[in-house]
Amino acid sequence: MADLVSALLFESGATAVVVSELPRLKLRTYLPDDATLEAKLMRVRTYLVALRSMGLDPGPSKVVTRPFHDRGWAMRWKEFFRPVRIGRRLVITPSWDAFAGREGDIVVTLDPGMAFGTGQHPTTKMCLELLEAAMQEFSVNGSRLTESNVREPSTVNREPAVLDLGTGSGLLAIAALRLGAATVLALDTDRVACRIASENIRQNGGDGRIVVKQGSLDAAGSRTFDLILANLTAEPLISLAPRLARSLRGRGCLITSGILASEEERVAAKFRRCSMVPERRRKGRGWVALMCRGPVVSARGAG
Repeated sequence: MADLVSALLFESGATAVVVSELPRLKLRTYLPDDATLEAKLMRVRTYLVALRSMGLDPGPSKVVTRPFHDRGWAMRWKEFFRPVRIGRRLVITPSWDAFAGREGDIVVTLDPGMAFGTGQHPTTKMCLELLEAAMQEFSVNGSRLTESNVREPSTVNREPAVLDLGTGSGLLAIAALRLGAATVLALDTDRVACRIASENIRQNGGDGRIVVKQGSLDAAGSRTFDLILANLTAEPLISLAPRLARSLRGRGCLITSGILASEEERVAAKFRRCSMVPERRRKGRGWVALMCRGPVVSARGAG
């Protein structure tokens, strides 16, 4: 529930949320003291009550405010962003940290600013793990015949077209490119996130091969993709499922995260009705990530 309330605070304009667990769970953030403040606080209070109707009881809870004038507070989250190793080869490191990786590491340098995605959150981490596994399927091991009629091992690489829906900081898009994608379309409805993603993509040498656009799935038009990344919550995933199925190429792969464990079956059932079959899953801290396989042909008639 701390993750859910934190997400609401970020949507309300917070640039950082500090979570402390002792002696009891507390979330601390900074919001501008302007004309919208009371409405934002009321939204948080209402959400805490609404959680109970979802079967999640936060127990006794209250919202406390006080004036605060420390100009540097909003940047203190940087103290908690350290290099993190994910999967076999991926390392996510902040742009201000001089990181010396190991041979074979794929290092993504990131400054998330106010956008979501540092690799620290379990939804992002699980998405990256499934992405790395999925990208291996585009390398086909076989053999070739040499001039002396001797067969020796070879690898044929097919570089997939990737869509990153809800790109945030651009982390998933950059990781997909570094893992072997030919092109990536990165979409986000938030203008600030698009700007931050573009800056991170430029810093990681992805200009030209990663295109950032502001918008949701409609911004992709009629394009189809070998692999779609969608680190979104359950409701938008359910709503977008038919469109996601139509956007997948034959036997394409959909990787979703941001699903609460209690919502997994509902999301998976909708995906199955749209001919997208869950093949792999990850679970961590109450969140679930799924890797689904699309139909042999694009599901143009899925509903």
